Amino acid sequence: MARERSKFSKEQIEGLLASVIFQDVYNGVVAIHEDYKDDQKFWGEVFFTFFANKDLNRKYIPFYPLATNYVSNTTENSNHEDCDTGSDFVKDNFLSFAGLTYQESTKYRSVNLRLIICVDADSKYLYQPKVWYLNQPYIFHTHAYSIENYNSIGKFLNKEFAKYSLGAIHTIDFEQLFKDFSTALSSLFCYWLYAFENDYKDLQPLVGKKVQKEVMEMELFCKNMQNDNKNLQTDLVNFQENIIAEITKRAKDVIVNIEITQGFGQLLDETEKQKKIAQLKSSHNIDENDLFLYFKGHWVFEEFLLPIVNYQFWYLKEKALQNAKTKTDKEQEIAKKQINNQFGETVLETTTKIKTIVEQIYKDSIHSKISPIDKIYQDLESTSW
Repeated sequence: MARERSKFSKEQIEGLLASVIFQDVYNGVVAIHEDYKDDQKFWGEVFFTFFANKDLNRKYIPFYPLATNYVSNTTENSNHEDCDTGSDFVKDNFLSFAGLTYQESTKYRSVNLRLIICVDADSKYLYQPKVWYLNQPYIFHTHAYSIENYNSIGKFLNKEFAKYSLGAIHTIDFEQLFKDFSTALSSLFCYWLYAFENDYKDLQPLVGKKVQKEVMEMELFCKNMQNDNKNLQTDLVNFQENIIAEITKRAKDVIVNIEITQGFGQLLDETEKQKKIAQLKSSHNIDENDLFLYFKGHWVFEEFLLPIVNYQFWYLKEKALQNAKTKTDKEQEIAKKQINNQFGETVLETTTKIKTIVEQIYKDSIHSKISPIDKIYQDLESTSW
Protein backbone atom coordinates (compact mmCIF):
# COMPACT_ATOMS: atom_id res chain seq x y z
CA MET A 1 0.00 0.00 0.00
CA ALA A 2 1.34 3.44 -0.95
CA ARG A 3 2.67 5.44 1.97
CA GLU A 4 1.17 8.89 2.33
CA ARG A 5 3.51 11.83 1.74
CA SER A 6 4.19 14.38 4.50
CA LYS A 7 1.64 17.17 4.60
CA PHE A 8 2.87 20.73 4.00
CA SER A 9 0.73 23.76 4.69
CA LYS A 10 0.17 26.29 1.91
CA GLU A 11 2.14 28.85 3.95
CA GLN A 12 5.07 26.48 4.36
CA ILE A 13 5.18 25.64 0.67
CA GLU A 14 4.96 29.29 -0.37
CA GLY A 15 7.74 30.18 2.05
CA LEU A 16 10.58 28.24 0.47
CA LEU A 17 13.30 29.17 -1.99
CA ALA A 18 15.75 26.43 -2.89
CA SER A 19 16.48 23.59 -5.23
CA VAL A 20 14.60 20.96 -3.28
CA ILE A 21 13.47 17.52 -4.33
CA PHE A 22 10.98 15.68 -2.17
CA GLN A 23 10.85 12.05 -3.24
CA ASP A 24 8.37 9.36 -2.39
CA VAL A 25 9.53 6.06 -3.87
CA TYR A 26 6.12 4.46 -3.44
CA ASN A 27 4.42 6.80 -5.86
CA GLY A 28 5.41 6.74 -9.53
CA VAL A 29 3.88 10.06 -10.56
CA VAL A 30 6.17 12.83 -11.80
CA ALA A 31 4.95 16.23 -10.61
CA ILE A 32 6.79 19.32 -11.83
CA HIS A 33 5.04 22.61 -11.22
CA GLU A 34 5.56 25.39 -13.77
CA ASP A 35 6.53 27.99 -11.16
CA TYR A 36 9.64 26.15 -10.03
CA LYS A 37 10.50 24.11 -13.09
CA ASP A 38 14.11 25.30 -13.54
CA ASP A 39 15.47 23.68 -10.39
CA GLN A 40 13.41 20.58 -10.98
CA LYS A 41 14.48 20.23 -14.59
CA PHE A 42 18.14 20.65 -13.73
CA TRP A 43 18.19 18.11 -10.91
CA GLY A 44 15.79 15.84 -12.76
CA GLU A 45 18.20 15.77 -15.73
CA VAL A 46 21.12 15.02 -13.40
CA PHE A 47 19.33 12.17 -11.64
CA PHE A 48 17.77 10.68 -14.77
CA THR A 49 21.13 10.75 -16.57
CA PHE A 50 22.90 9.18 -13.62
CA PHE A 51 20.38 6.41 -13.08
CA ALA A 52 19.91 5.68 -16.78
CA ASN A 53 23.05 3.56 -16.65
CA LYS A 54 22.29 1.90 -13.33
CA ASP A 55 20.77 -1.55 -12.94
CA LEU A 56 18.15 -0.85 -10.30
CA ASN A 57 14.98 -2.68 -9.43
CA ARG A 58 12.94 0.49 -9.20
CA LYS A 59 12.36 3.53 -11.38
CA TYR A 60 13.99 6.64 -10.00
CA ILE A 61 11.54 9.22 -11.31
CA PRO A 62 9.13 10.60 -8.71
CA PHE A 63 10.10 14.18 -7.86
CA TYR A 64 7.94 16.34 -5.63
CA PRO A 65 9.23 19.90 -5.64
CA LEU A 66 8.59 22.53 -3.02
CA ALA A 67 7.87 26.10 -4.10
CA THR A 68 10.75 28.49 -4.81
CA ASN A 69 9.54 31.98 -4.02
CA TYR A 70 10.98 32.59 -0.57
CA VAL A 71 11.86 36.28 -0.21
CA SER A 72 14.95 36.97 1.89
CA ASN A 73 14.70 39.39 4.78
CA THR A 74 18.13 40.67 3.76
CA THR A 75 17.78 43.94 1.85
CA GLU A 76 19.88 44.93 -1.15
CA ASN A 77 21.75 47.44 1.02
CA SER A 78 22.29 45.14 3.97
CA ASN A 79 25.81 44.81 5.32
CA HIS A 80 25.14 41.15 6.08
CA GLU A 81 26.00 39.44 2.78
CA ASP A 82 25.97 35.84 3.95
CA CYS A 83 22.51 35.08 5.31
CA ASP A 84 18.95 34.19 4.32
CA THR A 85 19.82 32.22 1.21
CA GLY A 86 17.42 29.57 0.01
CA SER A 87 19.73 26.72 1.01
CA ASP A 88 20.02 28.12 4.55
CA PHE A 89 16.25 28.33 4.78
CA VAL A 90 16.01 24.66 3.80
CA LYS A 91 18.65 23.72 6.36
CA ASP A 92 16.84 25.58 9.14
CA ASN A 93 13.25 24.72 8.26
CA PHE A 94 12.75 21.91 5.79
CA LEU A 95 13.44 18.87 7.97
CA SER A 96 11.12 20.18 10.66
CA PHE A 97 8.43 20.64 7.98
CA ALA A 98 8.78 16.95 7.20
CA GLY A 99 8.35 16.20 10.89
CA LEU A 100 11.87 14.76 11.28
CA THR A 101 15.07 15.76 12.96
CA TYR A 102 18.18 15.44 10.82
CA GLN A 103 19.22 12.24 12.69
CA GLU A 104 15.76 10.72 12.29
CA SER A 105 15.56 11.60 8.61
CA THR A 106 19.02 10.10 7.98
CA LYS A 107 17.93 6.86 9.60
CA TYR A 108 14.65 6.85 7.67
CA ARG A 109 16.35 7.58 4.38
CA SER A 110 18.79 4.72 4.90
CA VAL A 111 15.78 2.42 4.68
CA ASN A 112 13.76 3.84 1.82
CA LEU A 113 15.34 7.11 0.55
CA ARG A 114 12.29 9.01 1.70
CA LEU A 115 13.90 12.44 1.51
CA ILE A 116 16.48 13.89 -0.87
CA ILE A 117 17.56 17.52 -0.73
CA CYS A 118 19.35 19.33 -3.57
CA VAL A 119 20.52 22.91 -3.09
CA ASP A 120 22.51 25.62 -4.82
CA ALA A 121 25.96 25.66 -3.24
CA ASP A 122 26.16 29.49 -3.23
CA SER A 123 29.95 28.81 -3.30
CA LYS A 124 29.90 28.71 0.50
CA TYR A 125 32.01 25.57 0.69
CA LEU A 126 34.92 27.58 -0.74
CA TYR A 127 35.17 29.55 2.51
CA GLN A 128 33.18 27.38 4.96
CA PRO A 129 34.83 23.93 5.09
CA LYS A 130 32.04 22.67 7.37
CA VAL A 131 29.05 24.20 5.57
CA TRP A 132 25.94 22.19 6.41
CA TYR A 133 25.34 20.53 3.01
CA LEU A 134 28.81 18.97 2.64
CA ASN A 135 29.36 15.24 3.13
CA GLN A 136 25.80 14.56 4.26
CA PRO A 137 23.92 11.50 3.00
CA TYR A 138 21.29 12.30 0.38
CA ILE A 139 22.02 16.02 0.37
CA PHE A 140 23.51 17.22 -2.92
CA HIS A 141 24.72 20.61 -4.07
CA THR A 142 25.54 22.23 -7.40
CA HIS A 143 29.33 22.68 -6.80
CA ALA A 144 29.01 25.72 -9.08
CA TYR A 145 27.35 28.71 -7.36
CA SER A 146 23.91 27.71 -8.66
CA ILE A 147 22.14 25.98 -11.53
CA GLU A 148 22.14 29.23 -13.57
CA ASN A 149 25.93 29.11 -13.96
CA TYR A 150 25.54 25.97 -16.06
CA ASN A 151 23.74 27.99 -18.74
CA SER A 152 26.91 30.04 -19.27
CA ILE A 153 29.28 27.37 -20.59
CA GLY A 154 31.12 28.97 -23.52
CA LYS A 155 31.75 25.98 -25.77
CA PHE A 156 28.09 25.00 -25.74
CA LEU A 157 26.96 28.59 -26.33
CA ASN A 158 29.33 28.77 -29.33
CA LYS A 159 27.85 25.56 -30.71
CA GLU A 160 24.26 26.79 -30.40
CA PHE A 161 24.83 30.28 -31.77
CA ALA A 162 26.90 29.05 -34.73
CA LYS A 163 23.52 28.16 -36.23
CA TYR A 164 22.64 31.86 -36.28
CA SER A 165 25.84 33.28 -37.76
CA LEU A 166 24.44 33.32 -41.36
CA GLY A 167 27.98 33.10 -42.68
CA ALA A 168 29.30 35.99 -40.57
CA ILE A 169 33.09 35.81 -40.30
CA HIS A 170 33.22 37.26 -36.79
CA THR A 171 30.89 36.31 -33.95
CA ILE A 172 31.29 36.36 -30.18
CA ASP A 173 33.56 33.61 -28.87
CA PHE A 174 31.72 32.82 -25.62
CA GLU A 175 34.37 30.38 -24.43
CA GLN A 176 37.02 33.11 -24.64
CA LEU A 177 34.57 35.66 -23.25
CA PHE A 178 34.14 33.72 -20.02
CA LYS A 179 37.86 33.00 -19.71
CA ASP A 180 38.51 36.75 -19.99
CA PHE A 181 35.61 37.43 -17.60
CA SER A 182 37.22 35.12 -15.04
CA THR A 183 40.61 36.81 -15.43
CA ALA A 184 39.12 40.30 -15.22
CA LEU A 185 37.27 39.50 -12.00
CA SER A 186 39.88 37.25 -10.36
CA SER A 187 41.13 39.94 -7.95
CA LEU A 188 37.54 40.74 -6.93
CA PHE A 189 36.90 37.03 -6.41
CA CYS A 190 40.01 36.71 -4.21
CA TYR A 191 38.92 39.69 -2.11
CA TRP A 192 35.46 38.15 -1.79
CA LEU A 193 36.98 34.89 -0.51
CA TYR A 194 39.27 36.77 1.84
CA ALA A 195 36.37 38.75 3.33
CA PHE A 196 34.27 35.67 4.06
CA GLU A 197 37.07 33.30 5.06
CA ASN A 198 38.10 35.80 7.73
CA ASP A 199 34.56 36.92 8.60
CA TYR A 200 35.63 40.47 7.76
CA LYS A 201 32.24 42.14 8.16
CA ASP A 202 33.35 45.65 7.13
CA LEU A 203 34.84 44.33 3.89
CA GLN A 204 32.04 41.94 2.90
CA PRO A 205 29.57 44.54 1.50
CA LEU A 206 32.37 46.11 -0.56
CA VAL A 207 32.92 42.86 -2.48
CA GLY A 208 29.57 41.09 -2.03
CA LYS A 209 26.56 40.35 -4.21
CA LYS A 210 25.39 43.93 -4.74
CA VAL A 211 28.84 45.09 -5.88
CA GLN A 212 29.35 42.05 -8.08
CA LYS A 213 26.00 42.69 -9.75
CA GLU A 214 27.05 46.28 -10.53
CA VAL A 215 30.28 45.00 -12.10
CA MET A 216 28.46 42.48 -14.29
CA GLU A 217 25.40 44.50 -15.39
CA MET A 218 25.59 44.82 -19.17
CA GLU A 219 22.10 45.82 -20.29
CA LEU A 220 22.67 49.59 -20.41
CA PHE A 221 26.19 49.17 -21.82
CA CYS A 222 24.90 46.96 -24.64
CA LYS A 223 22.03 49.34 -25.42
CA ASN A 224 24.47 52.22 -25.66
CA MET A 225 26.73 50.17 -27.93
CA GLN A 226 23.75 49.36 -30.11
CA ASN A 227 22.78 53.03 -30.41
CA ASP A 228 26.37 53.97 -31.28
CA ASN A 229 26.71 51.21 -33.87
CA LYS A 230 23.71 51.74 -36.14
CA ASN A 231 25.99 51.57 -39.18
CA LEU A 232 27.41 48.22 -37.93
CA GLN A 233 31.00 49.46 -38.23
CA THR A 234 32.02 47.91 -34.90
CA ASP A 235 32.07 44.15 -35.44
CA LEU A 236 31.40 41.54 -32.78
CA VAL A 237 35.09 40.92 -32.11
CA ASN A 238 35.56 44.57 -31.14
CA PHE A 239 32.30 44.46 -29.19
CA GLN A 240 33.63 41.49 -27.19
CA GLU A 241 36.87 43.36 -26.48
CA ASN A 242 34.86 46.38 -25.32
CA ILE A 243 32.84 44.21 -22.93
CA ILE A 244 35.96 42.80 -21.28
CA ALA A 245 37.59 46.24 -21.11
CA GLU A 246 34.47 47.57 -19.36
CA ILE A 247 34.20 44.88 -16.67
CA THR A 248 37.99 44.99 -16.15
CA LYS A 249 37.71 48.72 -15.44
CA ARG A 250 34.73 48.22 -13.13
CA ALA A 251 36.49 45.46 -11.17
CA LYS A 252 39.62 47.61 -10.80
CA ASP A 253 37.47 50.49 -9.54
CA VAL A 254 36.09 48.17 -6.84
CA ILE A 255 39.62 47.26 -5.71
CA VAL A 256 40.66 50.94 -5.71
CA ASN A 257 37.61 51.75 -3.60
CA ILE A 258 38.61 49.06 -1.08
CA GLU A 259 42.30 49.82 -0.89
CA ILE A 260 42.33 53.62 -1.23
CA THR A 261 38.92 55.29 -0.94
CA GLN A 262 37.77 53.13 2.00
CA GLY A 263 41.29 53.07 3.45
CA PHE A 264 41.72 49.31 3.85
CA GLY A 265 45.12 49.36 2.13
CA GLN A 266 46.42 46.50 0.00
CA LEU A 267 45.03 43.54 1.89
CA LEU A 268 46.00 41.16 -0.91
CA ASP A 269 49.06 41.72 -3.06
CA GLU A 270 49.57 39.83 -6.32
CA THR A 271 51.45 37.02 -4.57
CA GLU A 272 48.62 36.48 -2.10
CA LYS A 273 46.05 36.48 -4.91
CA GLN A 274 48.00 33.83 -6.81
CA LYS A 275 48.18 31.74 -3.64
CA LYS A 276 44.40 31.87 -3.36
CA ILE A 277 44.00 30.87 -7.01
CA ALA A 278 46.44 27.99 -6.49
CA GLN A 279 44.56 26.92 -3.37
CA LEU A 280 41.29 26.78 -5.31
CA LYS A 281 43.01 24.48 -7.79
CA SER A 282 44.58 22.20 -5.20
CA SER A 283 41.62 22.02 -2.82
CA HIS A 284 38.67 22.08 -5.23
CA ASN A 285 40.18 21.54 -8.70
CA ILE A 286 38.88 24.94 -9.80
CA ASP A 287 40.68 26.45 -12.77
CA GLU A 288 41.30 30.21 -12.90
CA ASN A 289 39.55 30.31 -16.30
CA ASP A 290 36.38 28.93 -14.71
CA LEU A 291 35.83 31.44 -11.90
CA PHE A 292 32.61 32.58 -13.63
CA LEU A 293 31.05 29.36 -12.36
CA TYR A 294 31.49 30.47 -8.75
CA PHE A 295 30.05 33.98 -8.89
CA LYS A 296 26.31 34.37 -8.22
CA GLY A 297 24.63 32.53 -11.10
CA HIS A 298 21.76 34.96 -11.61
CA TRP A 299 24.23 37.81 -12.10
CA VAL A 300 26.43 35.87 -14.54
CA PHE A 301 23.47 34.57 -16.53
CA GLU A 302 20.88 37.37 -16.41
CA GLU A 303 22.94 40.52 -15.89
CA PHE A 304 26.00 39.63 -17.97
CA LEU A 305 25.25 36.93 -20.53
CA LEU A 306 21.70 37.66 -21.71
CA PRO A 307 22.28 41.33 -22.71
CA ILE A 308 25.38 40.25 -24.67
CA VAL A 309 23.48 37.53 -26.49
CA ASN A 310 20.69 40.01 -27.25
CA TYR A 311 23.25 42.37 -28.75
CA GLN A 312 24.75 39.62 -30.90
CA PHE A 313 21.31 38.65 -32.20
CA TRP A 314 20.55 42.29 -33.01
CA TYR A 315 23.88 42.72 -34.83
CA LEU A 316 23.62 39.50 -36.87
CA LYS A 317 20.02 40.22 -37.82
CA GLU A 318 20.83 43.80 -38.91
CA LYS A 319 23.88 42.59 -40.82
CA ALA A 320 21.81 39.98 -42.64
CA LEU A 321 19.13 42.57 -43.51
CA GLN A 322 21.85 44.94 -44.72
CA ASN A 323 23.32 42.25 -46.99
CA ALA A 324 19.86 41.42 -48.33
CA LYS A 325 19.51 44.98 -49.70
CA THR A 326 21.86 44.06 -52.55
CA LYS A 327 19.30 41.53 -53.85
CA THR A 328 16.27 42.02 -56.07
CA ASP A 329 12.99 43.10 -54.49
CA LYS A 330 11.60 39.56 -54.60
CA GLU A 331 14.81 38.09 -53.18
CA GLN A 332 14.82 40.74 -50.45
CA GLU A 333 11.28 39.80 -49.45
CA ILE A 334 12.19 36.10 -49.23
CA ALA A 335 15.42 36.88 -47.35
CA LYS A 336 13.64 39.16 -44.87
CA LYS A 337 11.09 36.46 -44.10
CA GLN A 338 13.84 33.89 -43.51
CA ILE A 339 15.77 36.31 -41.28
CA ASN A 340 12.68 37.13 -39.21
CA ASN A 341 11.90 33.42 -38.85
CA GLN A 342 15.42 32.77 -37.61
CA PHE A 343 15.89 35.72 -35.25
CA GLY A 344 12.32 36.70 -34.46
CA GLU A 345 10.34 39.53 -36.01
CA THR A 346 9.68 41.49 -32.80
CA VAL A 347 11.84 42.23 -29.77
CA LEU A 348 9.64 39.93 -27.68
CA GLU A 349 10.01 37.06 -30.17
CA THR A 350 13.77 37.54 -30.23
CA THR A 351 14.06 37.67 -26.44
CA THR A 352 11.91 34.56 -26.06
CA LYS A 353 13.98 32.70 -28.65
CA ILE A 354 17.24 33.64 -26.92
CA LYS A 355 16.02 32.55 -23.48
CA THR A 356 14.77 29.27 -24.91
CA ILE A 357 18.19 28.56 -26.42
CA VAL A 358 20.31 29.65 -23.48
CA GLU A 359 18.17 28.03 -20.79
CA GLN A 360 18.83 24.62 -22.37
CA ILE A 361 22.63 24.87 -22.19
CA TYR A 362 22.66 23.15 -18.79
CA LYS A 363 21.70 19.88 -20.51
CA ASP A 364 24.92 19.88 -22.54
CA SER A 365 26.81 20.61 -19.32
CA ILE A 366 25.18 17.63 -17.60
CA HIS A 367 25.65 15.18 -20.44
CA SER A 368 29.24 16.25 -21.12
CA LYS A 369 30.05 16.06 -17.40
CA ILE A 370 32.09 19.25 -17.26
CA SER A 371 34.22 19.60 -14.13
CA PRO A 372 31.63 20.80 -11.54
CA ILE A 373 28.96 18.47 -12.94
CA ASP A 374 31.40 15.58 -12.72
CA LYS A 375 31.73 16.34 -9.01
CA ILE A 376 27.96 15.95 -8.63
CA TYR A 377 28.19 12.56 -10.30
CA GLN A 378 30.99 11.60 -7.94
CA ASP A 379 28.72 12.50 -5.03
CA LEU A 380 25.98 10.33 -6.53
CA GLU A 381 28.40 7.45 -7.11
CA SER A 382 29.51 7.52 -3.48
CA THR A 383 25.90 7.37 -2.25
CA SER A 384 24.20 4.13 -1.26
CA TRP A 385 21.12 3.65 -3.43
